[in-house]
Amino acid sequence: MSPEILLTFVAACILLGLTPGPNMSLILASTLSSGLRAGLVTLAGTTTGLARLVAAAAAGMSSLMVFMSAWFDVIRWIGAL
Repeated sequence: MSPEILLTFVAACILLGLTPGPNMSLILASTLSSGLRAGLVTLAGTTTGLARLVAAAAAGMSSLMVFMSAWFDVIRWIGAL
């Protein structure tokens, strides 16, 4: 990999890391337009939503792994035959 490509990649990573995401933009807009209390309520709402999303993803992946474990044994035995 050439140094120019690596430098461009590092610069893009730094720029994207410093750019606020949609949740941060929502919290900032709410705080600036309606005050600190509204900003904290928005923060609590976005955090709660993110926690629910992570919990649902974890539950979904757990059930998928339980389901796929049986299929993994079948595929392993088919491969052994």
